[in-house]
Amino acid sequence: MERIAAADNLIIELDTERWRLLADGLSSGSERLLFEAESGGPARYVSAFAARRKLPSSGALNPDRIERIVLGWSEKDAAWHLGLVLDQPLAEERGSRWCGLATWQDPDGGIFREVAGHAGQSLAHKLARPFALVPPKPVVMQNVQGMTAPVDTSEVRQPIPQPELPLKFDQWSLQPVSGRGAALILAPSWARSRFVRAGWYIILMGVFIVLTLTTLTSGIAFPRPEFLVYLGFASILIMALAALITLIGAALQPKRIVFDGAAGIVVWMRGRSVIRQIPAGMIREIYVSQVVSKVGRWADREARRVRHGELNLLLNDNAFVPLLVQARTEEMIPVTDDPLDEESVSPLTVFTARTRLQSAALAIAEIMHVPATYDKRL
Repeated sequence: MERIAAADNLIIELDTERWRLLADGLSSGSERLLFEAESGGPARYVSAFAARRKLPSSGALNPDRIERIVLGWSEKDAAWHLGLVLDQPLAEERGSRWCGLATWQDPDGGIFREVAGHAGQSLAHKLARPFALVPPKPVVMQNVQGMTAPVDTSEVRQPIPQPELPLKFDQWSLQPVSGRGAALILAPSWARSRFVRAGWYIILMGVFIVLTLTTLTSGIAFPRPEFLVYLGFASILIMALAALITLIGAALQPKRIVFDGAAGIVVWMRGRSVIRQIPAGMIREIYVSQVVSKVGRWADREARRVRHGELNLLLNDNAFVPLLVQARTEEMIPVTDDPLDEESVSPLTVFTARTRLQSAALAIAEIMHVPATYDKRL
């Protein structure tokens, strides 16, 4: 169970199945439930919460009445605001589309962005609604019939269409599997290339063996300088080690990484053998790192070039578990998405995912019921 503190003595409590907003009663020493959402069910709230926010008195709100979950930055009070953007009929009844849930005071806008984004994405997951991030920028406070929305929801970007599986990355591909899951599968050509490389090492080792033995048994003087003979022995040893390491690496390499959402587990497999497995409860997020070009250099004025990418699991103990490395890609990210030449770490959503590696991270995150994060590096 994860707990996130917010302003006004509020606490967000979340796990894989439930998202709860609690009021921390400092004087009474107990916590009161205000709002909660469970996977596959409606959002529920207490009467006091409903009265203050002019929500239906039934105590429940179906997800289809919620257009999206929004985390937005307000310049006026230098804070992040997490809330619901409601549909138009409900907005007309209560006088505003915005229904606030929690706030984080953040003078520089970067301290609570990640933790608040994690809370927002988790809620969006439970309610099966889109999540949107409105980053720091000047906004105009809206006032509709006496109710103020601190986030300018008219500026929320539209979701970016995400490609369907399978997705290919060099020698790996993310493919759907039977049931509710997917798998990263290593192409057979990867192993073949390693065996061919080991074969060349063995051939070169044989050449050095022949040359060295011929030199030793020919009866003529050793070449000058004489250490060339001993260099031949060293070359034989190096080729033998290179061939052995290449063959062992090819034999031990996992050929498939299965993301089983139904069982809540990630499994590394080689053939039918299970090499490693990590339960979903140990995974904090799916972590995408990409090296991109700076803006304004040669052809990079309209879009950033993606030069390198990595996909990892970030565990609860802050350890990274590598999934794949994308060394070659021709993909681009529009400069309009991110015009600043600054390295950053931010929540990854359908509103920001532009590359295949980012789309794969979103697909895996949805299967495993964890958030996804994008680490931009220059």
